[in-house]
Amino acid sequence: GEMFEGMSVLGDGNTAVVEALEETKALLLAEDYGHKYPYDWRTKKPTIFRATDQWFASVEGFRDEALEAVDTVKWVPDIGKNRITSFVTGRGDWCISRQRSWGVPIPVFYD
Repeated sequence: GEMFEGMSVLGDGNTAVVEALEETKALLLAEDYGHKYPYDWRTKKPTIFRATDQWFASVEGFRDEALEAVDTVKWVPDIGKNRITSFVTGRGDWCISRQRSWGVPIPVFYD
């Protein structure tokens, strides 16, 4: 909520959320847990996960056409074809929206 706005997720914000949960008796357990935290490979800064609206495409509706299209592409290197074929074959729902500061284009398939 707004009471946490502007706080560092890895610092004061974390503490404030725990305190707010304790105050409302909504916290069952809090304990330290050591783990590797994910860092962005480009900026070398911690990756902050947040709930945002997402766009999903059901691959089921275009899987066969996508696999046919894969065969029409000259892949450089060739291993790219195996990778995308495996991706399309095994994918259920595909998150086509991305929240990255440097931007990732949304893939669009059209005829």
